[in-house]
Amino acid sequence: VAAGAEDRGDGHHHPAEVATDMDERERELHEQLRWRERAEALQAAEQAMSEGTYGICVDCGAEISAGRLRIKPDAARCVDCQRQVERGTT
Repeated sequence: VAAGAEDRGDGHHHPAEVATDMDERERELHEQLRWRERAEALQAAEQAMSEGTYGICVDCGAEISAGRLRIKPDAARCVDCQRQVERGTT
């Protein structure tokens, strides 16, 4: 029995399967990058704790609110400075 066009038995896949595989791989890579960035941010927060600068905005030097730190313990910026960074106005 000959292999069909979609499963040729030579390792090649239908173009739609290739696209799906690429999309899945891209999502996996994005997720890995997100976790790596999160780990780096947590390490920076630990470093700030050891230096006594945890909870101090890296941009303006103001105290980061306790509420913000509860929500995002690795926050390096106060809300106002973070907004400026996200808007690209720093």
